[in-house]
Amino acid sequence: MLTPRRILALSAATAVCFWLTGAALDAWVFLEGSFAHEVLRPGLDDICIRILAIAVIFATGLAWSRQDRRGTDIRRSLESEAANYRRLVEAAPDCVIVHAAGALLFANRRAVDFLGYPDLEALGEQTIEEIVPPDDRRAVADRLRGGAGSDGAAAPVEVRVLRRN
Repeated sequence: MLTPRRILALSAATAVCFWLTGAALDAWVFLEGSFAHEVLRPGLDDICIRILAIAVIFATGLAWSRQDRRGTDIRRSLESEAANYRRLVEAAPDCVIVHAAGALLFANRRAVDFLGYPDLEALGEQTIEEIVPPDDRRAVADRLRGGAGSDGAAAPVEVRVLRRN
């Protein structure tokens, strides 16, 4: 992972390479003097161009560093929210099953036990329609096709379910 310190170090190394490349071009391509002279005593126009380019390199490195930190903060925040949500669902006194498009994503321990499965992984191999009685499957399928409300979440619904045993 690129840390801010590494990004700045890479920016500094890039700036040095840029300085040396500019001196080499001036000395050997444009024949403006010796390489050592171009590195140690460049003209005012060369200094301005190189300093401007180095400033852009460092600014890019700093921006990249800040963006990386922001992304890490967002990931941590989302992971924390997901953990809080799981704890809330796990602590619910009712059976709670979370799904997306009919595929089971998560169920609390109460739902797993109620449905007669040994663990969440065994229950997770089922789909919503497979744990609903045949008489209710059409209603559940209609509900799944109905999608979410205007706020992006579907209203909770109670349905009958089939126990494993």
